[in-house]
Amino acid sequence: MATQIAPETEADARPSRLKLPQFPTRELGLQNVPALPIDTAGMLDTLFKLSIRFKQREQALEGLSKKYTIGGKTARAHEFLLGNVALDVKETEQLKGLRGLLTRNTMEIVPTIVEAVFSQRESKASPGGALTTLALDDPRQWSISWTTFPDVQSLGARYVDEWAATVDVTQPEKATESFWPTVATYGRSYNPLLPQKVRDTGEWRVLFGDTWKPALDSAADAGTLYAIDLRIYETLEPQVVAGVTRFTPSTVVLMVQDPTTKAMTPELIRVAGGDNEPTIFSRGGSTGAAWVYALQAAKVGITVFGIWLGHVYQWHIVTAAMVMTMFENMSPSNPVYRLLEPQSKYVIPFDDLLLLGWDARRRLIASRQSIMSRGDLG
Repeated sequence: MATQIAPETEADARPSRLKLPQFPTRELGLQNVPALPIDTAGMLDTLFKLSIRFKQREQALEGLSKKYTIGGKTARAHEFLLGNVALDVKETEQLKGLRGLLTRNTMEIVPTIVEAVFSQRESKASPGGALTTLALDDPRQWSISWTTFPDVQSLGARYVDEWAATVDVTQPEKATESFWPTVATYGRSYNPLLPQKVRDTGEWRVLFGDTWKPALDSAADAGTLYAIDLRIYETLEPQVVAGVTRFTPSTVVLMVQDPTTKAMTPELIRVAGGDNEPTIFSRGGSTGAAWVYALQAAKVGITVFGIWLGHVYQWHIVTAAMVMTMFENMSPSNPVYRLLEPQSKYVIPFDDLLLLGWDARRRLIASRQSIMSRGDLG
């Protein structure tokens, strides 16, 4: 029997009167961004909990113990990934600084968050030293991030050759076959619901020009032509790290679905980004190396979309605005409030710390991402 929620009483209907200050999105020209509430007390509590997480990950980081030889240099995976960064010391200093900042009036913190969000400072040097700037020599070295605690190395060993083959330029068919299964299998947690069915091919014929094939028109007529359009990245400024431009490839992928097996096969890929003019690659028409590059570029774009728009935007930014609305308009005794509050009380302060520029996270993620902050993308 389904559980029924008791009707809301008059007391339940009274809002909590909790009003959180907000990041001035509209005043700063961010017209299409939801409200960004600021919870200073929650940020302090979150910092305390994050400091515990630092201790919890120590064994996993020490488990990055397998040795690799990359670019003629032999070292542990830990050195290639994190270099000479003393994480514990720098994170302790950052936490101390943030705690001091959060003891101030909330409105005094807002300018600091604004500066962190809109800053576009170039990273002149790698945050971890020279070893972290080396390019991998072999596709199997992608397992470099697999720790021995718990033993991810052993659990993943049987997949290394299979996954490495998907980026082997001598086996482009492997990369083609694995493209959509990889996205569909491992991207679900990031909500990358990106393929759109193509019915009218006019726009796409113009975009792909001479590489367009009549078979694609036939696929569209049969309802088996799909597109993944990520040209949004062409509007974003690339990041520069240690003098190297890191951009997210702006890609458009056309895929044809087998009506029987439902397998999705990429046929054409348009790649642009950074200072690069658009280039079109085709299955069977491009060299193996070029086609594998195009497939990898598309997967990179899909991954970035999934992390930032699929996860951070949907589950953090939008959710925080909804939680703020709940806090302001429902009584704590309201059944819905009581149901959602335990899972909702952490999202706002955690978002605030990310916006504030929590260095322990920025140094390992944001400083190496492929997109800079832009103040005109609202």
